[in-house]
Amino acid sequence: FYFSLYAYLISTLFGAVIKALHPYTPALELSFIPGSFLIFAALQRAQSSSDALTGLNNRHRTDEYLEQLLLQASESRPVELFVLDLDYFKAINDVMGHQEGDRVLKIFSEALRRSSIAKRTMLGRWGGDEFVAITINGFKNPEFLIGRLTENIKKIRLERGIKYDICFSFGHTVCTDPKTKASDLFKMTDQKLYVNKKNHHEINKSYKNDMLILKNTQNPE
Repeated sequence: FYFSLYAYLISTLFGAVIKALHPYTPALELSFIPGSFLIFAALQRAQSSSDALTGLNNRHRTDEYLEQLLLQASESRPVELFVLDLDYFKAINDVMGHQEGDRVLKIFSEALRRSSIAKRTMLGRWGGDEFVAITINGFKNPEFLIGRLTENIKKIRLERGIKYDICFSFGHTVCTDPKTKASDLFKMTDQKLYVNKKNHHEINKSYKNDMLILKNTQNPE
């Protein structure tokens, strides 16, 4: 996008110079055309690779990036994939409504952005309430990222006055084999996510009932 903006400014400046030298030529007006086209094309590319709700990379862009990154995988440059999934998201939608569900997705996305400290990290919304974080040789301590994410969710909850918990499960896989396909790596990571989520749901079986109590407390009949 910035390249397109610079090209627009240079084109306009060039047109202004030509206009000053030759006042009767439409150089300045014509100079707007290529720059405007470049900016429009850049905005279109950004929209086609971004998730409309959260602003994170969408599934297509994330999958494409992971495929490219895996070609560079090695022992010295491991590719790491996190798959993260909101717990009890259906209960939030059922009890609080889909608008509140969208709010939670935005909050989780914001917390994920705040938590990502690796320079070459791509964050994406894979679909629904599932998110990914991808990096190469970035997360020295995966638990540190999860801890930061948990803390940032709590901070945003306090900032927004949200009284219910926003929980998540995750799977994490490290790949050093450049022959690995993105779909296979995702499948392995998703299986770890499933185990983590199952444990969470066994620990807290009353989440939906707690949400109903909270809603009734906030909106008494």
